[in-house]
Amino acid sequence: MSITSAGGTRWADDANDKLAAFLADLPEEQRVEREDAVRRSAEAFARGQSRYQLADMVSLEAMCVGWVRTTPTAERANLPTFFARHGLDFASFEEYAAPR
Repeated sequence: MSITSAGGTRWADDANDKLAAFLADLPEEQRVEREDAVRRSAEAFARGQSRYQLADMVSLEAMCVGWVRTTPTAERANLPTFFARHGLDFASFEEYAAPR
């Protein structure tokens, strides 16, 4: 079952589950702020990229883009290892790691 964000956007189960797993790797005091930032970023990305949304739902791919975009620039070099630890290939998200 998908969840719905405060903004009314639905999240796919795999996206929501993986976000919870990612957040568990952060210090507890950073989790709430980071979750809010990732959700906003992923939802904005999903709205703009129809290939990443299904019936107005945030996909795992959109969540990963949100995670990459909200990772501090100084920490982005660690993302390939972080994604691999979570069973994901970072290569398809590399383009989103460049500073904007």
